[in-house]
Amino acid sequence: MNLETLWKEGKQGIFQLESLLEHLERSSEISPDSRKEVEEKLRILTQIITSSQTLLERTIENKELWRIRISEMNSKFFSLQNSINSLFAKYQEQQQEKKERDELFESIRLRRNQEIEINVGTLLSNEDKSLTRSEQKVENIFQVGSGILEKLAEQKDRLKNSYKKVSLISGSLGIARNTLDWIRDRNISDRRIVIGGMIITLLIFWLLWKYWIRR
Repeated sequence: MNLETLWKEGKQGIFQLESLLEHLERSSEISPDSRKEVEEKLRILTQIITSSQTLLERTIENKELWRIRISEMNSKFFSLQNSINSLFAKYQEQQQEKKERDELFESIRLRRNQEIEINVGTLLSNEDKSLTRSEQKVENIFQVGSGILEKLAEQKDRLKNSYKKVSLISGSLGIARNTLDWIRDRNISDRRIVIGGMIITLLIFWLLWKYWIRR
């Protein structure tokens, strides 16, 4: 193979490499196949330039002309090689930044999910405590209400006993009938008060059960 042939192949290889470099610069991603193609063309051009320089040493005719041509081809080759290396380095840096950014976002997402789980657990725990306190309060109210009902029942029994005693005493002492009627009416009024108190207490319990406990 002579210098003429090597020089033409070198010019064609440089042209193809320039076109490929221009295409890669416009692309947003460098595929493994494109990278492999570039590296193969660089390897072939390196062989062409090395072979040309070897043949130049043996050439006698037009040696200075071929030295200039080979020097220009070699200069373009190294310029393209530097541009390609810079492009690959820039792309590698972008890929590394993207990877680190994705890892950072993923770490933030996981941390937020953990914080949400912790907050939900805290809210549920607080809700359970609040529900427990509410149940205790309702239980205390029921206990107080039960105590009131018991006292009202005791008061009712005492009123009955008092009425019986008064009836016996009035019969033995001959108290006037109107006095006895007054006592009976008072007993009926007291009984209504007791029954009314029991109804109101039961109504309060029913309202508590409907609007508080069921909620």
